[in-house]
Amino acid sequence: MEIEDKKYGPDSTAEEIQLIKDQIYWYDESKNYLMYHELPTQSVFHTNIAFDEIERKTSNLESFYIIIDLSRASRPNTEVRAAIKTRMEKMDKKLAYCSAITGKNIMITMAAKFVLAVVGLKGLDICKDMDAAIKAIERSKN
Repeated sequence: MEIEDKKYGPDSTAEEIQLIKDQIYWYDESKNYLMYHELPTQSVFHTNIAFDEIERKTSNLESFYIIIDLSRASRPNTEVRAAIKTRMEKMDKKLAYCSAITGKNIMITMAAKFVLAVVGLKGLDICKDMDAAIKAIERSKN
């Protein structure tokens, strides 16, 4: 089963919920680098599932870094942006740095800058690819 380009909601199956959770994994657990592949179509439901998983994975850490791959994502609606803001603010004390990958999608790059700027993260870079995202995190440590 693979993530579909659809809006996941409360009627999602257990398998679909697990697929959402599977989009969040340790890129490099020894460095506390968490990877999050955003879904093509966002919903408040899936956003809460994803952030619950991020909180679960990082619950025993003082701080962590996150790489968010937005390259396949569409622009989130107002409700999803509000949910992202609320959830990001909640974990802001532990989040050392965020690198968002947007690929070559100019619309997603603009949306990411807008959404993530509103959240007010203390450390953020918008990157075109994974190499740039990792380099941004490494630079943030200096």
